[in-house]
Amino acid sequence: MAFAAEKKPTDIIISATKIEKNSSTLTQSATVVTEEEIKEQGFTNVTEVLRQQAGIEFKKVNGPGHFSYIKMRGFSTGHILLVIDGVKISHNGAPDGIGAILNQMAPESIEKIEILRGPQAALYGANSTAGVIAITTKSGSEGRPSLNIGAELGSLSWKKARASLSGGHKDDSGILTYAINLSKTDSDGIIYKEFYKDTGSQLKLNYSNSSIETGINFWQTESEFNFSDFVEPYDDRTRNTFYGFQIPDPHQDVSTKSNLINWFFKYTLTDSLSHKLQFNVTDSTRKSRDLGDGTLGEVIAPEDGFLWNPATLAGDIISISDGPRAGELNFIDYDEDSQQISYDIFYQSDRFNSVLGFESFRSNAQNNAYYLPIPTSGELDYNAAYLTSDYTVGDSGIVLATSIRHDNYKNWREKTTGSLGINYSFGEASLFANYGTSFKTPKLSDTTGNYGSNTLLPESGATSELGFRQQLMQGRLAWDATLWRTQLDDVIFLDRTIENSLSWNGFGLYNNGSEQRTQGLELNLAYSLSSELTLQGNYTHTDSEMKASGSSTWTRTVQITRNKGNVGLFYSADKLTTSINAYYSGPRLRWLGDVEMKRYVRVDVSSRYNFTDSFSVYSRIENLLDEDIEEGLGYEPQGTYVVLGLDYKLF
Repeated sequence: MAFAAEKKPTDIIISATKIEKNSSTLTQSATVVTEEEIKEQGFTNVTEVLRQQAGIEFKKVNGPGHFSYIKMRGFSTGHILLVIDGVKISHNGAPDGIGAILNQMAPESIEKIEILRGPQAALYGANSTAGVIAITTKSGSEGRPSLNIGAELGSLSWKKARASLSGGHKDDSGILTYAINLSKTDSDGIIYKEFYKDTGSQLKLNYSNSSIETGINFWQTESEFNFSDFVEPYDDRTRNTFYGFQIPDPHQDVSTKSNLINWFFKYTLTDSLSHKLQFNVTDSTRKSRDLGDGTLGEVIAPEDGFLWNPATLAGDIISISDGPRAGELNFIDYDEDSQQISYDIFYQSDRFNSVLGFESFRSNAQNNAYYLPIPTSGELDYNAAYLTSDYTVGDSGIVLATSIRHDNYKNWREKTTGSLGINYSFGEASLFANYGTSFKTPKLSDTTGNYGSNTLLPESGATSELGFRQQLMQGRLAWDATLWRTQLDDVIFLDRTIENSLSWNGFGLYNNGSEQRTQGLELNLAYSLSSELTLQGNYTHTDSEMKASGSSTWTRTVQITRNKGNVGLFYSADKLTTSINAYYSGPRLRWLGDVEMKRYVRVDVSSRYNFTDSFSVYSRIENLLDEDIEEGLGYEPQGTYVVLGLDYKLF
């Protein structure tokens, strides 16, 4: 993201590391996106905010709020941990995991996003091999109450209304602050009958004095969308023989609801010593419904034997029937709740900082579907202890950082992870290196159901990083580069050689044994051309490969681009802020690994004009040049997308 000349990258404080750290002394790569940066570009969802960051990409199909699958450093959802207000968001079995939340979360409820790249298992435990995305929702501030309202209209009949109230009171006993953010969205989709609806709410209440800090936070998003049937070949294809059809389905919907409640109490004992107790509750539901509608529509057969019917000839008019029989309901229900308790002891001094922490986590997940004879359920219970520290070695410019964590899973096994890093600062530059281990727990679908196995091991990872940061021209120019390499062993896969009486053909059980490795380069650059104009850019090269169990051949990971990048120009004057950003994505393989999608460049522009201190209007145009974008092969591209909005401060 762009930064003003007076706010240099060295001023950025990272808090998701549990010990507050200056970004210039970190031993790993990190990025912070502020609420001001989100506001200036008029983002309608968090997916687009993250798309502009190095190392992160998405497979996003259909219209607003629909399916969105995040990728980071060559890994998919299961290796990326989402943390909201210090609460780990667990998705033990949902198919698109955190992608759905990021695609539906209201950007205006966010105070900052911290992206910690590389394994964070020593801090957060499982499922963070690629990194952690830590979101902090908005807090109130001392002063008179402020009430803001806003509205948006846009392409695909996009309509959004929002309101926020914040403020605080200070007296001799301490400071009480509050913040409330509400939003409601309604939109059509790209295909006839598709739609998207979402309601978001966030409440934060904090109190602090010289020795005590406590607060409670509530966050929720509730959404529903309709999506079309998608017809594509499931066998190996070339570009010339591939086909894809989207057929409107009036009764095929997905509804989701996610919420969290977070309470914490922090007490400062001395200038150096404090401790913190935190209790979190999360709940997530996902319901998929497809009511059989009979014939959905007709298409022209693209080839002989279309849809495995040997009597069909290319050019024939073929009726496409709904998956379920007419009047029959296909459904999938997924529910998960968790309770998390943590206790941290902090020691902070000029040279040495440390956190000793203890964590208890309880999660219950259940999956019920039309094809399951009985609902499947599973528990994920563990207790953990961790220690993270950093030490500044005199005036040498050297910072040493180390972390270790031990997780003890009930009725499963134990896992110990750690990291060791060094940062050496000299002048306006720093060189850093880090080594960390990580692991991923099996999903609910891996351990239950017809193909589940209760003997699975965790997927185990190890990552090495080497990076360089530098500022030039008195801080006007800043750049950094990071090299990384990750090896992931014991990758879980469906082993079709194992006998299984519950399988339709007598074979198939989830097993460990595959491998994945990723390596690459991340570059970031920001240059303040003047006090009003900033150039910002990043580039990521990723090599991600898989090796099947028993094979000696590495194959390219599907749906991961080798090259992606952003370049943006940001202008900010007294009343006007405007930007233009070009996003490049190189070719990616579709899910089967046979057909490569096209590279593309997407140009987005945004602008905000403040008529007064209380009233402003803004616009955002995505895909200005109407590029034919393939993020999911065969899906109808969204095309140029325009949103217009206004903000008004009532008091």
